[in-house]
Amino acid sequence: MYAFVPSIAEIHDYYVDATRMYSRYSHGTGGWHIGLWEPGVATHGQAVLATNQRLLAGLAIDANSHILDAGCGTGALAIWAARRFGCRVTGITVVPLHIAMAQLLAAMTGVGHLCDFHHMDMTALTFPDASFDVVTNQETFCYVEDKGRYLREVRRVLRPGGAWRAVDCTRYERKPSARAEGRHRRTCSGWHTFPYLRPSEVERLTDEAGLRREPTEDLTSLTLRCVRDWLLPGIAGPPSERRRERARDPRQHAALIAHYDGSRAAARALIDGEFVYARFAATKD
Repeated sequence: MYAFVPSIAEIHDYYVDATRMYSRYSHGTGGWHIGLWEPGVATHGQAVLATNQRLLAGLAIDANSHILDAGCGTGALAIWAARRFGCRVTGITVVPLHIAMAQLLAAMTGVGHLCDFHHMDMTALTFPDASFDVVTNQETFCYVEDKGRYLREVRRVLRPGGAWRAVDCTRYERKPSARAEGRHRRTCSGWHTFPYLRPSEVERLTDEAGLRREPTEDLTSLTLRCVRDWLLPGIAGPPSERRRERARDPRQHAALIAHYDGSRAAARALIDGEFVYARFAATKD
């Protein structure tokens, strides 16, 4: 059994609590996801941006395209895509604070006219049919409980020929050991996600949603240089800073300590082959 099934309110609070920590992690890119150490990548910031590039690789995106970034955070992927392709991007999140931050960052980077951000739960999309050319989930598919229903909604809001792209952690296919189960529970609890599926389970749900699936990519080897840093001593900051954080906001401090525990569990699971960092791709015919 898992420690809990997160509510929208708990996911909201977790991301509010973690905003400052994630902003430091992004190294100026705004990206809060795992970095991919592709050939030629030399810094953490470049690795974070490489994940953006891999997520959208192979898509013909231009100024006429409209992307929906489901679970947009503070708008990093939306802003990056708008600047790179000149496309329109709509981002949705359950965290109003992040909408304000994303709007400000988009304006400051000169793409405010291309980006718009909405307070919306991705499991309850209110967009009309055939609204988007691309829907992305950058480490946000794990925040969907009913993934089959969500993928049917993705198909609904995509235009014919439109594409769904996602990168996220998944579980390996074989029966998990007790150690792997423990790491899975700690990751989900610390990061406030729903239990991870196996790649084959995501593929089955994609097929059942009526999307034409493309081959799933295993990107785990490209994550290892990034996630090994999560195991370094002092990753949560010096003890003096942690004491100040605990005194200032005990609830937030507890959330961050749980986050770091989840990160260490996820890092070990990726390193030991218990998690697969996968890229999923599908198209609406």
